[in-house]
Amino acid sequence: MSCCHLKLNNLNESTENINITEKTGGYYSVLIEYYLAFLKSTWLGGWVLIKVFRNIIDLFRARRNIFKVRVRRAILAPCGFRCDLCPAFSENVTSLFQQQRISQGWEKYLRMKIEPKDVVCGGCVYKGKVIDRHCPVRPCVRKQNVNNCGECPHFICGKLKPRIEMVEEIRKEYPEISKRDYRMFIRPYESRERLLELRKKK
Repeated sequence: MSCCHLKLNNLNESTENINITEKTGGYYSVLIEYYLAFLKSTWLGGWVLIKVFRNIIDLFRARRNIFKVRVRRAILAPCGFRCDLCPAFSENVTSLFQQQRISQGWEKYLRMKIEPKDVVCGGCVYKGKVIDRHCPVRPCVRKQNVNNCGECPHFICGKLKPRIEMVEEIRKEYPEISKRDYRMFIRPYESRERLLELRKKK
């Protein structure tokens, strides 16, 4: 009998007396589905195994509202937002569960109503889809021929001010915000301090 048959038999025996779907809401059934798919595709080797378990881990994190920054480099948007810390940055988005969580958080704190499927952004410094297509800062920075607002002689102008004040108002409104929500919905957009620090280095 092949190794695959032995594993499948063991799997059937271990789940014979337990209704996994009822106990976990389908979470472990997803895991088993991935596991069986891997057994049927053993020719793909270790790469498939790594991919499968990464998806499982992403699902686990998303179910528990755990956000992980995947970008290992600082990416500063023209307005001072940190794209790499933003949960909606394309390299940080891993699942629809996560997009739903971001959509809910943005509606609560930033008062932005965006459908979960649309919560993904390529970042202002790259060519690609951006969520805020009508941002007044992005074209202004290009016109001024600077990298960000911190380098602009008109700092702080009327285009940047609403973005800075938005975050400061949220911090006043939610003084006891959880560390998790602060990390996801406030910290990426605290631009005043970042831009002032850049101006000091000029």
